[in-house]
Amino acid sequence: MIALYILLAIIALIVLAFSFRLTVQLDYRDVVELEIRYLFLKFKLLPWEQKEKKPKEAPAPAPEEPQKESPKKKKGSAKQNPLKTFWDNEGIDGVIALLKKTASILSGMFRGVFRHIVLDKFFLQMYIGSGDAAQTATDYGKTCAEVFPALGTICSVMKVRKYDVDISPDFLANQNETELHAVLTLRPIFVTNAAVVMVIRLLFQVVFKLLFSKPDKSNENRIEIKQQGGASL
Repeated sequence: MIALYILLAIIALIVLAFSFRLTVQLDYRDVVELEIRYLFLKFKLLPWEQKEKKPKEAPAPAPEEPQKESPKKKKGSAKQNPLKTFWDNEGIDGVIALLKKTASILSGMFRGVFRHIVLDKFFLQMYIGSGDAAQTATDYGKTCAEVFPALGTICSVMKVRKYDVDISPDFLANQNETELHAVLTLRPIFVTNAAVVMVIRLLFQVVFKLLFSKPDKSNENRIEIKQQGGASL
């Protein structure tokens, strides 16, 4: 009974720890800066600080040992590939249906995760310039055509609180300038919940079907009919 209480306490602590917000901050101005904050912990992932390493001395070559002959495998010990078995039993239609089911489960997981991501702040400022007025106007149109649809997709799949986007042509500048500031928040428990649901659905709807597939008699009948028709001709 004590072991059960300890297990429940550990599970409760894990659930509580995963319920706190995880904050990701991204800044870009000439250099990409990426920082993750969780409770009182702070991790700076970018830019990387490379430390100089001392060159290691090359170890002395070890004496060569006589190679031992590997024991030969017995015939018939290799197990049959489940993918080949599934292909033989279900055919191309079964494989396509299995791939569609897998893609549907994975996309459902990502949709569930993105619904719980909150974009607290998103500020983007871009000045488009190339030194030539005609080229600057062309680049400005291409940039707007790529950036604004992408931002519309982001706002449709995530919760967005504060955002401001400013894209302007600069006919006097010789190059583009970009500034970005984004802050994302997420509770890790939603990711673990979506991952657990995905694993269970993959296990029961994909893996079990792949491992325990049965021969399709209708497929065998179609093959026999084709063979008989070819023989009669």
